[in-house]
Amino acid sequence: MLKQVQHDAEQCFFYKFLFIFALTMKILVTGATGLLGNNLIRELISRGHSVTAMIEPGIKKGTLEGLPIQFTEGNILDPENLKLNFEGKDIVYHAAASTNLFPNRSAKQREINILGTKNVADAILQSN
Repeated sequence: MLKQVQHDAEQCFFYKFLFIFALTMKILVTGATGLLGNNLIRELISRGHSVTAMIEPGIKKGTLEGLPIQFTEGNILDPENLKLNFEGKDIVYHAAASTNLFPNRSAKQREINILGTKNVADAILQSN
């Protein structure tokens, strides 16, 4: 019985490894330096994916520095840049947003959160 349990565990590990290996994807994360993007990247790395962090020009890499990921500069308000950055990616996770509380409901916040999200969706739809 013990030998069978050990064999099942070894098989399970083998199949789990094959499953993860077979599903390794090229993933881009917008908003990579934010709380959500940063944690998402770490989870994706732990699952064996190839991750690219899209960072706004002039923003420091912060706690992403030293992780086994690639970096690209981009801005969700620039549709052409998004199309270039999304090329060759299997998945795009959109975690970029403006979470400023002041000024309340500012035009810039609406532009980033609404137009930026629209740009990301449009670029994904136009990507292969």
